Amino acid sequence: MKRQAFHKWSWLFVALLLAFLAGAPALPAQAQSAAGLEVKFAGVIQAVPAAPGYPIGVWRVAGREITVNASTRILPRSVVATAGMWADVTAKRGADGKLTAQQMTVMPAEIRIKGPIGAKPADPKGLGDWTIAGQKITVNADTKISQRGAPLDVGNWAEVFATKTGAGLVALRMRGIERQEDVDIFGAIESFSATQWVLSGIPLTVVTSTLILGAPAVDLLAQASAALQEDGSLLALRLKVSAKEPEGQRQPVAFDGTVEALPANGLIGQWTVSGKQVTVSAATAINQAKGLAVVGAKVHVVGWQVGERITATLIVVLESPAPGGQFVRFVGPIEKLPDTGLIGDWRVAGRTVRVTENTRLAAPRYAKIGAIAEVGGIQGADGIVTAAWIKITPKPGPR
Repeated sequence: MKRQAFHKWSWLFVALLLAFLAGAPALPAQAQSAAGLEVKFAGVIQAVPAAPGYPIGVWRVAGREITVNASTRILPRSVVATAGMWADVTAKRGADGKLTAQQMTVMPAEIRIKGPIGAKPADPKGLGDWTIAGQKITVNADTKISQRGAPLDVGNWAEVFATKTGAGLVALRMRGIERQEDVDIFGAIESFSATQWVLSGIPLTVVTSTLILGAPAVDLLAQASAALQEDGSLLALRLKVSAKEPEGQRQPVAFDGTVEALPANGLIGQWTVSGKQVTVSAATAINQAKGLAVVGAKVHVVGWQVGERITATLIVVLESPAPGGQFVRFVGPIEKLPDTGLIGDWRVAGRTVRVTENTRLAAPRYAKIGAIAEVGGIQGADGIVTAAWIKITPKPGPR
């Protein structure tokens, strides 16, 4: 399959996901003060004007009415929107609180899933039911499959664009990708509560440490970073709602700085970055591909701020005084552990893996000889991998 065909709509999703969307919906009393300011959101199209007037008229997207006039830019121009499709909306709020669209980007209702392949059908063409990121996904004769990025084997990772049908998720396109730290889900909010969100039929468990960016509403689009649990369920680490309005309580923040202080043990807790106090939780994504997160490292911080409090959703190490090297990611059995505790040198799949106080360990209770470990870290010139993170799954077979 040609790469261009595979990514026919991918740029639209990228445009959505690169935007940091963290504002809460405005209250009615805020409408007057917010008049003239931009409102951005993405959601399910529920109604469009009928022909021959289309697209001019009143649209309904994620429960909101938006007026489209002759000045509104509709993208792509060749696509006629219908109910059930998705739309990315940029609008202005009038003094009366009503929304007038500046731009509407129409998209197919394609759910995106990135995750490990847990099972695949025996059919040589891949036809049948797959398990990806713990979800059953059906591949049929119309599904476009690519293995250019990586083989679509059990244990490897796949990116799937799917549609929801009465029978479940059906893959439109699927390709092999390199391993990721977290499962990624992009879809429409069908329901939400303090303990569970459902995105396009995919349930995600929500806990107190889950970072929720933006106020959820049914039919808004949202992106989830999640951890695949042993029972196949998904634990939400971060949830981003595709909605941003002026005067939201949580304001997005992004800045570069130098790490001046870290928590006494590990990376969870309070960091000081160029004089700013930054809260890092288990749900914060920390990218250490260019170096380790240590005092003196230069980092890019993305998150949200309430008053003086900054909560990080993503930290990217830009430079680090720690020994550099090539970022590697691999998986294999644990062959050796330190004599006492977990800090020290491990051997995983024939490689020496150095675990420090800053290594993020997922499911450390399973750290035993023979258990499977997925490792991400920096490999130095001596071949030793200093682990940024390790995910451990139980030893295969009866326990």
